[in-house]
Amino acid sequence: MSAGLLCVKAARVTIFNAILDWKDRYVTIKYDEREKQLNKSEVDMSELYKPKYIPEGFYQYDVAKSGSTITIKYINNEKIKIYFDQKLLSSSGIAAIDSENKNYTEISIGETKAYLFEAKSEDDNTFIIWKNETTSFNLFSNINKDELIKMAESINKEK
Repeated sequence: MSAGLLCVKAARVTIFNAILDWKDRYVTIKYDEREKQLNKSEVDMSELYKPKYIPEGFYQYDVAKSGSTITIKYINNEKIKIYFDQKLLSSSGIAAIDSENKNYTEISIGETKAYLFEAKSEDDNTFIIWKNETTSFNLFSNINKDELIKMAESINKEK
């Protein structure tokens, strides 16, 4: 699906208490802070989600926490990176994704609806966005989309 086709959709689509606002060349995703309120405004590092599957040659090299968002970064010897963001749904925020150079598809991660923004070139990042009851997830990299999907499907709360 091309970006032109994406813009034909209704200007705003509600997904998992987030608003997708389609622009000419990108889509913004605004998380609705009216989602079920949690008693925490900051992420508890003991409630960290991590993938069980990491593509061959990649390893975790950084974990960064900023407010209610945690970003886990993976890298391989060729300096290719994978980013995994997790954010409490009770926190508002806006993300922007270039839709001009992406193909948009709804997919399933387990039994959960997810949104795949697949890069049209090898140099651009593919994004997968989904949620559970408390947390939204964003996994992105320029690796093969099937590897990203496999990684997303393996994400569990770390014990």
